[in-house]
Amino acid sequence: MIRAKFSPRAENDLDQICKYITADNPDAAKQVRQTILNTADFLASHPAVGPPNFESQSRHADIRWFVVPKYRNT
Repeated sequence: MIRAKFSPRAENDLDQICKYITADNPDAAKQVRQTILNTADFLASHPAVGPPNFESQSRHADIRWFVVPKYRNT
């Protein structure tokens, strides 16, 4: 599987999101981080997944819709 590459800004955003969640629920923060990383890797490996967005402007013609299931802490 291809590994997704994150910009420094994206890495910082992910760190901040997880730090915020960790304050209330460290286990949930780990799960959120892993879900985001797994989804990014999946999209890097399958860039054509999901239907195209026909309503987008021409400069965004390659953008596709992909819904990530909501994380449920059970």
